[in-house]
Amino acid sequence: MKKTMMSIARHALIGLLWIPAMAFGTHASKSISFRIEVPALAMAHGTTAPSTMQITDAEVAQGYVDVPVMYSVWTNNARGFALNAQLIGHCCDSIEAVDHASGRARNLTVSFRADRAPGVFPALVTYRVWLRTGIGPGSYPWPVQAFPLIAEP
Repeated sequence: MKKTMMSIARHALIGLLWIPAMAFGTHASKSISFRIEVPALAMAHGTTAPSTMQITDAEVAQGYVDVPVMYSVWTNNARGFALNAQLIGHCCDSIEAVDHASGRARNLTVSFRADRAPGVFPALVTYRVWLRTGIGPGSYPWPVQAFPLIAEP
């Protein structure tokens, strides 16, 4: 009952305020504008990222191990994304990303296009892990941590 009385009172008040505005020929208008900005995001998950790295005698002899890793990357950025990597293991001196087109190793950031963003995109990166002197064959913790970066305009 109290709610009904409040509603009636509110409508009556609105009506009383509206009558003088109509009598003097004035009207009120309001406008509102807003803009919603969605920040560009990217999240990566290593679908085939190993937890350990198996090093053989042949790999010790050549001084490095090539390990392909498939990532699943979600992004809302149509310009694409990059995967950057950092070394977190102690069994190696450095890491590089191998360019699949040329077969040459390069820096640790690999760029990908995302033509139909938002969406989930596969990203294959082969890491060349340069072994530290004195490392022997065996099983070692995976020494690479990758994280996505948003492509700049």
